[in-house]
Amino acid sequence: MAVTLGVGTQKGLFVFRSDNGKAFELVGTQLPGWEVSSLLMRPKGDTLDLLVGTSHYAYGPVLRRSVDGGANWTQPEARPAHGKESPYKTNRIWQLSHHKPT
Repeated sequence: MAVTLGVGTQKGLFVFRSDNGKAFELVGTQLPGWEVSSLLMRPKGDTLDLLVGTSHYAYGPVLRRSVDGGANWTQPEARPAHGKESPYKTNRIWQLSHHKPT
């Protein structure tokens, strides 16, 4: 059984694959220089739909998406943030979840 494993770090996203679920091989590094604090991987045909919560000390938290397994990335203009009046600051995106309607 093939398995894909995504590992978020302070220096980007590392993607590992295994054909047997035992021996993993590094197959790619994504988003270098960005802290990856959350990851949602959804199978989409022969590839993966990736949703990633990233953060950068200069740019703050950014949500990113790849519909082609990490070959290309997009990000929405809107960012998760508290209102200007709030004393709170959003530093990271800790968790992502997906709900498929029944």
